[in-house]
Amino acid sequence: MADRISAFADVFRKEISSWATDIIGIDGKAMRGTLYDNGRNPDIVSSSSLGSGFTLATDICKEKSNEIKSVPGYWTN
Repeated sequence: MADRISAFADVFRKEISSWATDIIGIDGKAMRGTLYDNGRNPDIVSSSSLGSGFTLATDICKEKSNEIKSVPGYWTN
């Protein structure tokens, strides 16, 4: 299954890169097994380049919020 998903992702990346200069993906995930004093799990927001496949930045948020609110900090720091 992993091989098929990887093959699909490669074809998809090549197809998109033919018409787009670069796409930046932004995604947030909750870290399980780690808790803050307030009982919440830390939320990690990451951005990655579809063209290169590299992770561009990550941010740990103490409170759950919209991932887009975390993004401006990547480019201003």
